[in-house]
Amino acid sequence: MAVVESTRSAVSQTPIVMGEETDYFKLNKEIAYKGKVGRMREEFCIRYIRHKQAAFKVIKQKIIEQTAAVGETITCHKGCFFCCSQYVGASTQECEAIVYYLYHHENLLADFIQAYPKWRSDIRKNESLFQRIGELYNKMCAGHKQETIYPLIQEAAGYYLDQDIPCPFLGDGI
Repeated sequence: MAVVESTRSAVSQTPIVMGEETDYFKLNKEIAYKGKVGRMREEFCIRYIRHKQAAFKVIKQKIIEQTAAVGETITCHKGCFFCCSQYVGASTQECEAIVYYLYHHENLLADFIQAYPKWRSDIRKNESLFQRIGELYNKMCAGHKQETIYPLIQEAAGYYLDQDIPCPFLGDGI
């Protein structure tokens, strides 16, 4: 077992002892929000999660109002997981907030860790499709004409949906 001096940083001034039995996942979880930088990460995550929750609340309300205005109702409900096999991209910031959330919800983290290998394997089988969707989004964000790119994204996303790759956060149909 050796003390790795390079692990000393703004996170901690205490050397971290690592050896063959080190659980690096647990280690990362323990130090992720320590020190000045860690506290900044944590504050960002808390603000980001609150912002996203508020935005989703507004979006949900607008959808309810729009469907009601045309005499329709939303058929989604707890246990409906149709959307959970659709392609969903995430920014680095969103991923950071997701990790923070999982670190604070042990049962969800355990479920995710259990589901992730199969999800990742399924994604690898469809890697070119996964990359194609990302490339199309990047083109749209870079200023390519949305009316040209968006139908291609819809086509690729539809094909992704046909692969029936459930989200690794989906558990018991929820």
